[in-house]
Amino acid sequence: MFRSDCADLPYVLRFYYAWKRGLPFSYVQDVSPRGRSRDIRYSARGNQVEARRDVLSGEDALAVLENLRDAISSATYRIHPEQEGDDLYSPALAPRTIRPVP
Repeated sequence: MFRSDCADLPYVLRFYYAWKRGLPFSYVQDVSPRGRSRDIRYSARGNQVEARRDVLSGEDALAVLENLRDAISSATYRIHPEQEGDDLYSPALAPRTIRPVP
């Protein structure tokens, strides 16, 4: 049985979709606080990305899901909005660049 909490679930769903469609998938694997913080889940100035993981096609899906569960927390979502270069979407986000699969 695989378990997921509220922080993991969006990543689990994104991974499952990418895995089923043979699409690339990447996620933030580690964050650190911007400034001093006792708990990165509640950092006042947000967090910065320290490491990300690119999942290669053909990897064991259950192993990836276990790694996701261990790496993702609510702190993963607290990336400071001024931090550039950590957007994990590879295509440009515009109406003409993203189309449904026929």
